[in-house]
Amino acid sequence: FTHEAKRLGMIGAHWLARNRTDRAKPVWRRMEEQGMVLSVDQRPRYGIPHLKSRPFWEVDQLSEGQQNSVKILEKNWKAIWAEAKPVLSKGLNSNAGILERNDNHEGLVAAGEWSILRLYLRGQRNGTVCKQVPKLCAVMDEVVKETPLCRLGQVKFSLLPPGTKVLPHCGPSNMRLRLHLGLKVPNKQFRIRAGNETRTWKQGKVLLIEDSFEHEVLTPAAPAKATKLTIDDVRTVLIVDVWHKDVTHLEMAAQYTQEPVRWK
Repeated sequence: FTHEAKRLGMIGAHWLARNRTDRAKPVWRRMEEQGMVLSVDQRPRYGIPHLKSRPFWEVDQLSEGQQNSVKILEKNWKAIWAEAKPVLSKGLNSNAGILERNDNHEGLVAAGEWSILRLYLRGQRNGTVCKQVPKLCAVMDEVVKETPLCRLGQVKFSLLPPGTKVLPHCGPSNMRLRLHLGLKVPNKQFRIRAGNETRTWKQGKVLLIEDSFEHEVLTPAAPAKATKLTIDDVRTVLIVDVWHKDVTHLEMAAQYTQEPVRWK
C-alpha cells in the first residue's frame, strides 16, 4: 500500500506540474477509490481520518481559543507590519541572507521568487529572527496562550512579488489550519485558490485555509520593464499554523511519520 501510494502520488504530481490535470485527475480518482487520498482535491500524505474538512474556514467555525487568536492577530496587525516592513524590505533588496529564497524544497516555484522568513518551525521559536521582530514575538506569546501552535507547521512571513508562479500543491497533513494575516496586499489580483474556491487577502484580516486541499497562489503579471521591486509591490502575509480544531490533546502529543495513511 505505502509503495503504491507513493508511486501514484509521484505520477499525479508529475502531470500536475505540467498543467495536465486531465492526466493527473484519473490517478487521484484511483487513489481515492483505494483509500490513498481523502479526495481528488484533498491529498495530504498523513493525518487523521474523519476530521471535518473545507478549503476555507470562517472564524466562527473555529474553537474559542482559535477565535481569540485571530482577534489578537488582527488587533496588532499594524504594529506587526510596521516592525516587519523594514526587516523584510532589507531582505528583499539584498543578499544578506535574511530571507529564505523560493522556499523551494519541493520544487514548487515555476517562475519568479517566493521568499519567507520563519519565526517558528515545528513549534520551535527562532531566537535570531525573534530579536529582529520582538513585538511580533510578544504577540505570538499572547496567541499561544489561547491556542497551541501546530508542531507540523510553521509561523512565517511569506512574500510573493508579481509574476511569481507557485505550482498547485497540497499540504502534508489534514491536522492543521493555516491563518494568513494580510499585511500588504498591493491589489486584488493577488489571490489564492483552494479546492474549487478562490479568495483574496485583505490587509489586517485573517484568511483561514485548510492547506491539505490542493491550492495555488495567483499573482498579476510582472512589470513589462525590469524595475526594482519595493516591499509595497509584494504580497506579504504572516502565516500561523494551528491545529485543526477537532484534534485532541493526545493526538497533538503523538508522534507522526510522513508515511501515507490509509484513509478508508
